[in-house]
Amino acid sequence: MNDLRIATRQAGGAFWTGHIDEVRIWNITRTLARIAGDYRRRLLGTEPGLAAYLRLDLNVLDLGPNKITGSLGGATFVDSGAGLIDPAVDTLDPSPVLATSATFLASVNPAGSGTAVFFQYGETIAYGREAGGTNAVREPSFSR
Repeated sequence: MNDLRIATRQAGGAFWTGHIDEVRIWNITRTLARIAGDYRRRLLGTEPGLAAYLRLDLNVLDLGPNKITGSLGGATFVDSGAGLIDPAVDTLDPSPVLATSATFLASVNPAGSGTAVFFQYGETIAYGREAGGTNAVREPSFSR
């Protein structure tokens, strides 16, 4: 069985000189549109067809579904210049909070991916209810 080697030959010896930010290995054929839609964003690691996902952020951990182990030889880690965008959500204080209603506020940056946004709420920490359920394209606010 051969090892998977990135930026060197199987027999070793000659290493590639350059920078690699992430390695994504797929077991399906991806369309040009899917590649264009995903190449500037970090993956979750659960995308259909993803076999291995090595972010190479100070380690060689596989964040994909197979959790392949790896080792690093002849390389050093440097800050990435790739400009990858992580999805971000900031929950803000509800306003106004009245006896029978409140307006929930959040700032959402879906980083170019389809993102469902909703709030869970309830009378205990078990929640039990959801508000919203919208596609995040701007800063949504929900009232319940």
